[in-house]
Amino acid sequence: MRPVRLAVSLGDPAGVGPELLAALAGRDAGLPDNIYLTVFGDRGALERGCVAAGVDPTLIRELPADGLSEPTPGKLDLVQVGDALGPVKLGAVDADCGAASFEWFSAAVEAVVARSADAVVTGPICKQSWAEAGVQYAGHTGWLAQRFGLPTVMMLAGPRLRVVPLTVHVPLARVPQLLTRELVLEQLRILQRALIEDFGVKRPRIALAGLNPHAGEGGGIGREELEVLIPAAQTLRAEGIDISDPLPADGLFPAAIDGGYDAVACPTHDQALIPFKLLQMHSGVNLTLGLPIVRTSPA
Repeated sequence: MRPVRLAVSLGDPAGVGPELLAALAGRDAGLPDNIYLTVFGDRGALERGCVAAGVDPTLIRELPADGLSEPTPGKLDLVQVGDALGPVKLGAVDADCGAASFEWFSAAVEAVVARSADAVVTGPICKQSWAEAGVQYAGHTGWLAQRFGLPTVMMLAGPRLRVVPLTVHVPLARVPQLLTRELVLEQLRILQRALIEDFGVKRPRIALAGLNPHAGEGGGIGREELEVLIPAAQTLRAEGIDISDPLPADGLFPAAIDGGYDAVACPTHDQALIPFKLLQMHSGVNLTLGLPIVRTSPA
């Protein structure tokens, strides 16, 4: 297999990202021999991560951003992005840290766009620090959607379960207004394409969860199923997509875990993420579907 270079953004320098990346480089992480990491961030922050993780900082090899050389086994390749960052207060919300982590993230993405790297993995950020720095995006996904001018879908995938929240980081009270037929169709078409093209599922089977308890009980506990979800599912089935009518969210996950579905789409964030993280907190991966590049992060 050819070498694969992953561009990894360091994450917030006041957070756990530098320590995690240093630990990954300093131990047998179980990565395939052809996978190499190149960190986009700051040498000082990564060195502090090495100290915290008990890893030799001399493993760091600094590379120029405009000419990434061949990866070196046993080294932690680093691209210094921007000016050197001074000491930071760990665990604190800080505008300078937010600005730095945003700059590192965007540089890692651009390396993949330029084909200097094959995919991007994003380290953990502090959204409050992004806001303090004046970054106009609530997180990675919003910036990626704007950068590429494409609708995106958040998927969490693991060995036993794949889930998609149709609405993400919004107040629960806004979900009924945001959950339009157009949104559901857009998100599920992207999901269908990703299951085929990215996961190699020849004929995906998608479960659609209802918004209301018991999937609305035919309109007795809310009408979103009747007015939005069922019509959207009918349209998608007419296009050849194998998707269920809305099912009660409290009962569909055992069937999905047992292999009855290839993915579960849920109207709300927590409907999808609570069962996923209960089962796969440490083995799950967050993917941004719909992009021309591969972007992942730990779930």
